[in-house]
Amino acid sequence: MARIVWRATQLPLRASLAFCAVWLAPTVIFNGAVWGESDSIWTFFTLVSVALFMRDRNGVASFALAFSMKAQGVFLDPSCSA
Repeated sequence: MARIVWRATQLPLRASLAFCAVWLAPTVIFNGAVWGESDSIWTFFTLVSVALFMRDRNGVASFALAFSMKAQGVFLDPSCSA
């Protein structure tokens, strides 16, 4: 998330705050401890896909892994972007 914010804003403070906000979010801690990190894994591959697409690289493989973990990934379908 920090890399995505850095790429979008070029402000190191905002990138650091984004990193801390995601890392310390109660849902991240709760999901990791209680649900066996399945949501964390899906979110990781989703963010990798977004980061790759922002760099004009192919992020379809990581999107496919995110979608295979949780079908909710269809809402981030790269083929639907303009």
